[in-house]
Amino acid sequence: MKLHSGILYWPEITKVEKTKFEDDFDPNKNDILIVGGGISGAISAYRLAKEGYGVTLIEKNEIGSGSSSANTGLIQYMSDKGVRYYINSLGYDEGKGFYDKSVKAIATLTELDRELENLDVPTFEIKKSLILATEEDKVSELKAETEKQKEFGYGAEYFYKEFLSKLGIDAFGGLCAKPDIALNPFGFVHRLIRSAVEKYNLHIMEKTEFISVEDCSDFQIVNVEKNGKRIRYKFKKVIFATGYEPPEMFKEKLSKLIINKTYVTVSRDDIQLDENTDYLTWEVREPYTYFRHTFENSLMIGGLDEPGDSISDVEVYKNKNNLIRLTKEMLIDKNLKIEPEYSYVALFGESEDDIPYIGVDTDNKNLMVICGAGGNGTVYSTIASEFAISWVKNDDLSDYKIFSLGR
Repeated sequence: MKLHSGILYWPEITKVEKTKFEDDFDPNKNDILIVGGGISGAISAYRLAKEGYGVTLIEKNEIGSGSSSANTGLIQYMSDKGVRYYINSLGYDEGKGFYDKSVKAIATLTELDRELENLDVPTFEIKKSLILATEEDKVSELKAETEKQKEFGYGAEYFYKEFLSKLGIDAFGGLCAKPDIALNPFGFVHRLIRSAVEKYNLHIMEKTEFISVEDCSDFQIVNVEKNGKRIRYKFKKVIFATGYEPPEMFKEKLSKLIINKTYVTVSRDDIQLDENTDYLTWEVREPYTYFRHTFENSLMIGGLDEPGDSISDVEVYKNKNNLIRLTKEMLIDKNLKIEPEYSYVALFGESEDDIPYIGVDTDNKNLMVICGAGGNGTVYSTIASEFAISWVKNDDLSDYKIFSLGR
């Protein structure tokens, strides 16, 4: 599956020192195999290795080269739907519990950032989000969501039209949420990987493709292909963090997974941005548009999602002008000169019930799947790392049942 097309911003502007990877498995790193070297695999690999387990991670291409390199890095405790929606769809306890886990994930990511060695470019900053009612009939819904989040102790505040105007934002109202995170996802993945290798002996093999797994009760025989050769090795447990490309063996158990495409454009770094608009900003409508300031003073714009599980090179610039036009509609400065330098199209996953897949295989208790479908993948990947630690320790997993496979 081709996950993206176009010139991706983060890999272009982020210089990473190549970590030394291995050509074969290590018999001392066979507690857990993680399949997938994106943000899902990297967070779980780092945290499990830190816990003292012998962890091996394999990636069929290069670390961070899949969906993580196309991720626009708006990391928010809010999902595409608010907590009121989840309470209505899941029930009070599970709906609130889902959001509580997302709020905790932001705190966990912040703790991880403090532990990791930095790159030459910034990759992480605490930010506030603005969720805008750009249509007047969305105001009452946004006010109600703000009040419910305040009731639960989340960092939510309602901004009226007049106050938004002072910030340079043109909308009927907005929910300001905090704390959230502005991320360079590609750089953050490499920080996680490098620190896990250097501090906790994570074993990594790039250009290594998962082929199959055989259940031998006490251990799993994993078959991979590297450099045209088949390699077999045994592991106690296997985590599949392959994003929106799950192995065929799991596809029926991820039946609610939907693949869509999204569009991104990034301005030149000489744009005259108003610092007052430096929020993680998106609007409450479908299809929505969102924007953020990058660390390099560019404006990154994304959205206009549409159905489709394949992309072509001719789609790269399809929505460039529309994204710029819709962003200007959210700004007081309608004359802001936005000259695009990067544009790309990428696939991403959603789910029919707006819940990610995080769970143990229904047929094999020693296999786990992370599929952060739902538009908030980095937060869901962090929740999944909590699940993974509990799973390896044989702790109670009932608190995660809403995420289960085969639901």
